[in-house]
Amino acid sequence: DIYEAIYPYEAKDVADLSFNAGDRIVVLQRDGDWWTGKIGDRTGTFPN
Repeated sequence: DIYEAIYPYEAKDVADLSFNAGDRIVVLQRDGDWWTGKIGDRTGTFPN
């Protein structure tokens, strides 16, 4: 699934995915409150 971010997120950990509002994120896995996604060649976790 592809989601469009409605708010920015700045990574707090090296495994996190930073993004800006409006970025399109390909969601690879959902795990509770944290999802794993990909933007271009960057992959990481972020709060849903």
